[in-house]
Amino acid sequence: MSRYTIKKPLVGFLPMLNNFGETYPLVEVAKNCKKLGMDIIFFESYNPQYTNLVKDLGCKIIKIRDPPPEEYVKDIERLEESLGSDNLSFERACSELVDDKYKEVIINDVQKELEIFKDTKIDILVSSGFEFTAHISTSLLDIPLVTLISGAVSQAYFKSNLGEFPDNYENLLTKLIPKYIKNRFTNWYIPKDKSNIKSYNKISKNFSAPIKKSFLELFYGNYTLIVDDKEFVGVKNLDDSNSERWVGPILPPKLDGMYTDKLEKDIGKYIGIPGKSILLSMGSSTTKNLFIKILKKLDSTPYNVIAIYTNILTEEERSKLKLHDNIILKKFVSSIKNINEKVDLAIIHGGRGTVYTAAYSGKPVIGIPMHFEQQCNLNNLTRHGTGFVLSKKYFTGKKLVATINNIFNNYEEFLKNSKQLKNKLPEPKGAKNAAKIISNIIDNDKKIKRTIYNE
Repeated sequence: MSRYTIKKPLVGFLPMLNNFGETYPLVEVAKNCKKLGMDIIFFESYNPQYTNLVKDLGCKIIKIRDPPPEEYVKDIERLEESLGSDNLSFERACSELVDDKYKEVIINDVQKELEIFKDTKIDILVSSGFEFTAHISTSLLDIPLVTLISGAVSQAYFKSNLGEFPDNYENLLTKLIPKYIKNRFTNWYIPKDKSNIKSYNKISKNFSAPIKKSFLELFYGNYTLIVDDKEFVGVKNLDDSNSERWVGPILPPKLDGMYTDKLEKDIGKYIGIPGKSILLSMGSSTTKNLFIKILKKLDSTPYNVIAIYTNILTEEERSKLKLHDNIILKKFVSSIKNINEKVDLAIIHGGRGTVYTAAYSGKPVIGIPMHFEQQCNLNNLTRHGTGFVLSKKYFTGKKLVATINNIFNNYEEFLKNSKQLKNKLPEPKGAKNAAKIISNIIDNDKKIKRTIYNE
């Protein structure tokens, strides 16, 4: 007697493997998809520094893009340094470099995606919000695209008038304009902004794929999952819809056994040294120059500093730094959250995961955003009275030290606010919630055909 079985759905994941904060949420969602009975496959793009996060899943990892020309990489690196961001796909989609010199590079990327997505027969693709070429390839193959994004780039964020004028756009003229006017303009303009989609739409038209009407649309898939908590962000009275579903935060996993360092065991003793302690954690998206500038200024203070340099510094660059004993440098640690909970203050960039780690740790913060999304993420945090946001564009060591001293001189107030926020935050179930929604999409999206085969 024949028995018929429905094939397990195959879920493809396309993270930015050069960025920890854009990789680990997809990995955590993939873990939960496996638990719900789905098969998973990961696609590896440029500069895959965090592939180790994927390998423990025991799934296929397929290289999806050829290495770009060396000249292109150097041009992009110079652009990233000037913008203070490592969001490679962002620059690839929006930069004038695409128009002037490298259109064929991006066209080749889309063609490779089309070939591999078709060959692997994925039923659905889950991507970080910055892999913009995936919009073109999935639309041509009629594959549903799910994106994971921050609330800071959602329509709801600006409808709630939460956006603030981008720090990177400030100049001597804009500083004369009252803040409330600049913020009102920001919340009106950004959802309508078309200035950064010109290059993307040129590539899209080349394939006769749908074009985008605004910059925010670049972050939206057929289904968009927002890995933020509504109350933390401050969004009010907006219902979830098929296009915008708030699933909740996803915290970075503990990396025990993945990255080890002989200094790891000394951190507890180091924090126990008399005096205030500071964690410097700028993820993988800060600029080298800014990180070194912060380090050197902290080196002149009496505070004990644990600085996590990830891929910001090479080992050679680290060895050349001449710092006092009040600073301990580490490439990776097993759990940033554990350290964040033990120090007195954290200096962070505005990556979504870093911001939530600080929030769940219940300690004051100083944030230095690298770009607009990070600025919004940090505002979401400091709006609760947990610390301050400093400008990257107008950063000085003097301002940093003055802000540190301000917090430590009024420490009980900032600590109280930080603990109150921690106690209000929900249990972080973003990965579980996202996996359940993906399962529901697979069951209900008419584009996905569930294959029945004879056993």
